[in-house]
Amino acid sequence: MHAKIELKNLTLRKNESFQPEALLVEATDSSGHQVPLENFRMSGEVKPWIPGVYPIVISFTDPESNQQIENKALVTVIQ
Repeated sequence: MHAKIELKNLTLRKNESFQPEALLVEATDSSGHQVPLENFRMSGEVKPWIPGVYPIVISFTDPESNQQIENKALVTVIQ
């Protein structure tokens, strides 16, 4: 089994709160276990007060292979 992380894109209204876990659909390590939220790292920044499109990368390190598993999602802030 391969480790994987599946994300979804997100649209927020201006000034709406951004919660990174809202991007997560599913994440499993190479043993098939779900990855706990505290094991994720996020890179990128969302400014919910400024409309635009923000790329966010979420990653975790697979405990078996020691490889970094990552995926990218887009957060769109609209008026």
